[in-house]
Amino acid sequence: MDCDYQYDPDEDIKLVVRWFYNDWPEPIYQWIPESDNNRYIGKSIRKYFDMNFQIGDDSFTKYRAIRLMPPPSPSLLSFGLELSGNYTCVISSIMSQDSRQGQLVFYVPPEKFEFNIFSNGGQLNLPTNDLSTNTNLQNNDNNVDDDDNDNDNDDDNDGPMVRCSAHNVFPKPVLSFSELIASDSMMMVNNHQPSYPQQSQMKQSFPMINVITIMNESDHHQLYTSWFEYRLKIDSIKVGTIYECRLEIPTTNYIRKKRIKLIYPSSKSME
Repeated sequence: MDCDYQYDPDEDIKLVVRWFYNDWPEPIYQWIPESDNNRYIGKSIRKYFDMNFQIGDDSFTKYRAIRLMPPPSPSLLSFGLELSGNYTCVISSIMSQDSRQGQLVFYVPPEKFEFNIFSNGGQLNLPTNDLSTNTNLQNNDNNVDDDDNDNDNDDDNDGPMVRCSAHNVFPKPVLSFSELIASDSMMMVNNHQPSYPQQSQMKQSFPMINVITIMNESDHHQLYTSWFEYRLKIDSIKVGTIYECRLEIPTTNYIRKKRIKLIYPSSKSME
């Protein structure tokens, strides 16, 4: 993390560079250029701090930045995930003071991301909490109620099931589900071969889903496993229908998608 600044050596006397974490009143890093190598490194970042890192050779700016390095560790979670947060750099002198703030996010991508479809008799195995004896089940705020599921038509309960899951993620992932449904189930051409609808002939819908989350403990870090199951409606099962599961990790640009395209529905599903 860098904190670039311009200074006037004649006016900016007693220059001080300080870094703060979230709302902590004490700095996690402080450097007074006039004292050269006399730097203070807070306990929270001390084991990750790279003492040899500098930017350029200017004696008034070279130690302005912070570089955090993972310590030697066999664990995949070498960084402390608790270091995610807002970091503020404050540059002050006798004449003036200025500050800038940025966000640093440590995240763990999924160990496994799966999206599958099962027939009526298919076996669905729920994720297990392998990493901890402490399990916390959570539901999304926009989940459907169990009462809504009880009101489904019997025909809907005969459809296949889709299931999407993301294992061992940090922070808590967001799963969403959508259907790209063909406006016409199939068009026939002269040679009697099926012609599948183009993208312009698809309409997208976002069924309500119930996402379940398990909280695990791994190397003193919290990891999350989330999944949902959704019973497909018979009248939506058409040739060319595309089902999509989307995985997002909040406060990051991490997005992954998996899709299933229905080529030929079984006769049992179409009955």
